[in-house]
Amino acid sequence: MKNKYSREYLRELSNNEINVLKKKFTDHVTPRKNGFLTRKLRERLLRISRRTETKDRDYSDNSYDIREHSKSAMRDFQLIIETLTDDKLQEIFKKDNLSDEEQKRKPEINSDAEKEFYQNLPSLLNVLESLFKLETRVVKVPYKEGKMKKIHQFVEVVDEDDSWKAILAEDIMNICLKFFIEHRYISTKAHQRLVDEIKDAINVEVSRGMHTNISERTKGHV
Repeated sequence: MKNKYSREYLRELSNNEINVLKKKFTDHVTPRKNGFLTRKLRERLLRISRRTETKDRDYSDNSYDIREHSKSAMRDFQLIIETLTDDKLQEIFKKDNLSDEEQKRKPEINSDAEKEFYQNLPSLLNVLESLFKLETRVVKVPYKEGKMKKIHQFVEVVDEDDSWKAILAEDIMNICLKFFIEHRYISTKAHQRLVDEIKDAINVEVSRGMHTNISERTKGHV
């Protein structure tokens, strides 16, 4: 069932999923420095704002403009990478690199709060994690046990078309492997052969799996 915040270009989310996202991005609705999204659009994506009609041309209700702003933002990132010094790039992209303000908010080490803290940091790793995570949903099946009405619930995988993600993930993998080779992290011929085998295996598996649903793919050894 669609919730009251639905838009054609928005993913359908349960109320629980919306609440999780609100908690995750609560400090990003009004950040210290704006990204390419306006506050109005952040609230729309988090289902905080629920205006359904507009007479003005507002890009927050236009999937074309969202797409073009996103692409422009990625070009900005590429420009930054091509022009900033390495130490400045580390401040943006290095894993676990914390600002002074983030360092003050860091929870106790090895705690659940620390794990959640790092998951909510602005990070390229977190962006990729969100992009490639397996989509699931909770299914509730009512049944009777004697005169008692009960509900059995389980988690199932959403059979979405993930072929474009598979192709993108393969491209990213090849870029990363190229980095390790060119920067001489692959030090033996045996490891080079292993890299080549991994690339070939992923290419074969992507070609095989992209034409079938997730639930129909073989998992493990055949």
